[in-house]
Amino acid sequence: MTATEPDGLDAWWADRSPARGRRRSRFSLVRHEELAYGPMPVWDVEFSGDGG
Repeated sequence: MTATEPDGLDAWWADRSPARGRRRSRFSLVRHEELAYGPMPVWDVEFSGDGG
């Protein structure tokens, strides 16, 4: 399966990149207990999306 980049994707990111550098994104990482997934480390990650 091959994915094709949508038209205008680079311009969309270019419009957002300068603003991204001025904002500090808050995030949290919480590791699941080993009993839930065995020896494989699994994390819940939460962060603010585009525009906060």
